[in-house]
Amino acid sequence: MAQQQRNMRISDEDRRGAAEELRAAHAQGRLSLTEYDTRLDGVNRATTYGDLAKIFTDLPAVSHARTERRSSAPKWVRIVWLWWTVTLVINLAVWALVRFQLSDDVHFWPVWLLIPTIAIAAVTYRATTAHAAKQARRTPAWRG
Repeated sequence: MAQQQRNMRISDEDRRGAAEELRAAHAQGRLSLTEYDTRLDGVNRATTYGDLAKIFTDLPAVSHARTERRSSAPKWVRIVWLWWTVTLVINLAVWALVRFQLSDDVHFWPVWLLIPTIAIAAVTYRATTAHAAKQARRTPAWRG
């Protein structure tokens, strides 16, 4: 970690993240309750990234993907799929009503909805993999 960054002041969010990382280390059995309590006090007293780095020198980095309960897909992807599913269900219901009201064979026109569905699936795949990679790269500043 660069000397300049070690001297930068930490935020309350950094303290919460450090406390969560200590909690995870304690849950894994890497810290006794006494060590956990002592280090947690150190996190609360820390003012710079260098102070936090000293607390974590003998602990391996904890993957934030495991400690934070986040979805693998961004929120906007879930919203798009929700609305698209509603659209598909409505279209299928309208086709079914028309099909059973008429005695003629009615072309299955909802098949044309497969094209935008494939496009949405491709965009979802790209967004989800980019989001997962971003989550995996996230490391706390005190880890350097």
